[in-house]
Amino acid sequence: GYLASQYVAKIKGAGQGVMKVGQDHSAPDTVPLPATATREMSEELSQLGIYTARVISQKPLNPVNSPQGAFEEESIRALEAGAAESIRVEPVNGVLMFRRMTPDIITSQACIGCHTDKKIGEMVGAVSVQIPIDKPLSAVEQKVTILYGVGAVGSVLLASIVFLLLRHLVILPLNDLDEAVEKIGHGHYATRAMVATEDEIGQLAQAFNNMGENLQAASGKQQEMATAAQAAAAEIQGVMNAIGKAQAVIEFNLDGTVITANENFLGCLGYSLPEIQGQHHRMFCDQAYASSGDYQAFWQKLNRGEFDAGVYRRIGKGGKEIWIQASYNPILDANGKAYKVMKVATDITAQRNQAAEFEGKINAINKAQAAIEFNLDGTVITANENFLGCLGYQLDEIKGQHHRMFCDPAQTNSSEDAVFWQK
Repeated sequence: GYLASQYVAKIKGAGQGVMKVGQDHSAPDTVPLPATATREMSEELSQLGIYTARVISQKPLNPVNSPQGAFEEESIRALEAGAAESIRVEPVNGVLMFRRMTPDIITSQACIGCHTDKKIGEMVGAVSVQIPIDKPLSAVEQKVTILYGVGAVGSVLLASIVFLLLRHLVILPLNDLDEAVEKIGHGHYATRAMVATEDEIGQLAQAFNNMGENLQAASGKQQEMATAAQAAAAEIQGVMNAIGKAQAVIEFNLDGTVITANENFLGCLGYSLPEIQGQHHRMFCDQAYASSGDYQAFWQKLNRGEFDAGVYRRIGKGGKEIWIQASYNPILDANGKAYKVMKVATDITAQRNQAAEFEGKINAINKAQAAIEFNLDGTVITANENFLGCLGYQLDEIKGQHHRMFCDPAQTNSSEDAVFWQK
């Protein structure tokens, strides 16, 4: 039930979404850490009288995983001093328990993500396992009682049989199960307990193996999702790198302050990054526009998650006028809410200045020359004041009329006129 609710159901519900791992796994997109899962599942199994396993530490991420009781406190000090294990058989809450603690050693880089002050190979805590042995010992005693009736073979043979039975029925299976629990706690979900008996310890081993299979399946699904998420992130980063090489890019907080900008943007406006980082977008605008209602509406629109695109006049360092073709794009979080704005722009100052130069030249020509424009079929498109004044027409009198209205009939009906328009 624990694995179904905390791993399988959450992973199925997430679909292609990103899953998180944490101590607090109450959210539908968060599954428990291995140490948390080990503790919580063992609590369920403990309620059934099967066994209890905990991952503990002197400096736990979760206070629940601190040493509890004299055995755990003494054992973890012994393990930190170099002991390989600590074993004790003692009553706990009126039940005779086999208790064992072994070091919890960091074996992968993933563990360091949580235990940042540790290195691979260092002890981060201990695995504490306790298993009730009242029932297995009772079974041994019953078998010994039967054998005792054989009689005269003597106390030495009886003691040997008791030891062998205890070793076969209890100690070896418990050691095997304990090692399997420790490996599962380190994330080796393919580990299985090699106990095939049908007694209480065998039932415990079967329950443990079922848990391991479910954990392995959930871990595999989580790994697939993580790999897919990494691939998608790499593709997005590749696209952003390509855009950054060709375009001027700058990012803003929703209040308009600058987060960062690439070299293309900085070169376009003549600033270094420290000069603009943390400053407001209005530093790139003329004062009249930055103080206007239109400017306020511009940022309100972006805060609503709506993009804005067009040609913008901006002011560079030293008051230099810059014209850009740009789009302001709100970036949304997983809940669809905007949390920053990315602007992608192209400097079109040179093209705009060239267009203005062309327009100035055309205006100069119109002032000095009579000019008229025709469609290819000879009909009039428009004419300037010099032409209209020269021929004495208004524009609406000639617009849409054919060029022949300006020629004598003899010329317009000649073959030369047809050849002229064909050319």
